[in-house]
Amino acid sequence: MDNIQKLTESFQANTKIDENTKGNLEYLISVFQKRFPSVSLDNFCERLKTLQVVRGSKYVFEEATQYNPKDNTIVINQGLLQQEKVDARHSMMKTLLSIITAKDLSYGFATNRSLEALNVGFCEIVANNLVGNEGESSYEDEQILVNSIGSSIGLEPFIDAFFTNNSDLLITKLFARCGSSVALDKFLSQANHNMHTRKQMGTSRLFALQQDAYLMFGSGYDFIMNKRTMEETIGLKYPESEKLEQLSKTDLVETMKR
Repeated sequence: MDNIQKLTESFQANTKIDENTKGNLEYLISVFQKRFPSVSLDNFCERLKTLQVVRGSKYVFEEATQYNPKDNTIVINQGLLQQEKVDARHSMMKTLLSIITAKDLSYGFATNRSLEALNVGFCEIVANNLVGNEGESSYEDEQILVNSIGSSIGLEPFIDAFFTNNSDLLITKLFARCGSSVALDKFLSQANHNMHTRKQMGTSRLFALQQDAYLMFGSGYDFIMNKRTMEETIGLKYPESEKLEQLSKTDLVETMKR
């Protein structure tokens, strides 16, 4: 059974999601499939059969939309979703990526919690590449770190680890470059700490983390990155790919605001 047939049957089996939401999900998954045709959608199709969409409080959930693997629900934060700084299509693509790569209570290669910041940054980069982002990003630091490391080891290890939940693959590649498990653990811990405390502290340790990345991974990434704009520095750079053609927007924003 091919992916299209599996998706069709899973959408039909779900009676808890309205037709507008199904249409939005179908649009996003078609964009994803065009860029990543070899990625298995078995996990997504299975979860889709019982997936629900619920509303969440902005005081509990920090994202406009996010996936809760424990309850198999997409949580929509109406307060954030209606803000101009939020691109609903970008937010929903990140949520879709979370469902596709969900495993237990995590997604991507965050099965190893030490990789949480890099996992978030890579997910943002993939979503940017697929549908762009006309809003503001809360994870610019994490995207820059992934691109910084990726300029040295390539993005292929991130891609493979993300879509197979194989955190060991990425850890092994990072260790091979830096040669010190102690230094690597410290770097990853500081990256996670920077992500979690940046909003509360009002300061970023990106510059110091970039310096560490340069010394550890030999990335050759210049240290004026933090002065550049998002458009100049952030982008999923697959050497073998062509630029994804622009697809017209759907009514996702209006649908998700209702």
